[in-house]
Amino acid sequence: MPGRPRRHHELNFHFSTMAGGKTAEILLDEYRKRDSGWNTIIAKPEGDSKAGTRIQSRIAGGMEAPALLIPEKGDAGEFLRREIANRLGASAVWEHPWLIYVDEAQFLSPEQVKQLATGVVDADIATIEAYGLLNDFRGELFPGSAALLKWADRKIQIASACERGGCGQVAVVNARLVNGIVTTEGPQKAIDGIEATYSALCRSHYLSEIT
Repeated sequence: MPGRPRRHHELNFHFSTMAGGKTAEILLDEYRKRDSGWNTIIAKPEGDSKAGTRIQSRIAGGMEAPALLIPEKGDAGEFLRREIANRLGASAVWEHPWLIYVDEAQFLSPEQVKQLATGVVDADIATIEAYGLLNDFRGELFPGSAALLKWADRKIQIASACERGGCGQVAVVNARLVNGIVTTEGPQKAIDGIEATYSALCRSHYLSEIT
């Protein structure tokens, strides 16, 4: 895209357990940046069906905002470049920096992470702040999160506390509970029909409850 000033952009990965405040942080930071003149985009993987075409915070009074859906198929970098080009034809301008927030980034594929890194960040188009879970209810890394750990310029943990009363240790696993019992069975991504809840647990409590 000709005529834009050169900038140094980054791919950053912010991670925490569920209910750790990731979406609230996106909404608040996006508001501040947009109010300061930045061009901003909020996006999320198409595979995240929660809240439809919006992102919504559980802990910020139901704050929400529209979100672009990054298609599961096709080049994710090209998709966002095309969106920026469309907005440049409207009111956005290159004089202001571009910042893209990606919520639920654990649902990106490893290939999509590389496409965002090379096709958007390294192409000097925008900074990407990706937010997501690090691991699943078994403690295994999500493929998208593993790729973000590999390629992100900065990795930022948003610490949250273990939900077992009085513990206070940092939560590291999103434990899946069925009928109140921690389980390690089932697909990595919850699907309709599974009656399950989740609890953010520290290592000690999680390991003691699955053995």
